[in-house]
Amino acid sequence: MLVGLGVGRQETGDGRQKTGDYFYLFFRHPTPYTLHPTPHTLHPKRFDAF
Repeated sequence: MLVGLGVGRQETGDGRQKTGDYFYLFFRHPTPYTLHPTPHTLHPKRFDAF
């Protein structure tokens, strides 16, 4: 899963990208630090109805 974090990703005039897109290298695979719904992620509003 690709997490679209465009932090610091900017293209310069010559077509090269500035530093910042190295975030894409580390966030291509799900890790415990990526924010995505998992069975272990409990939404706070789930308990409001009960």
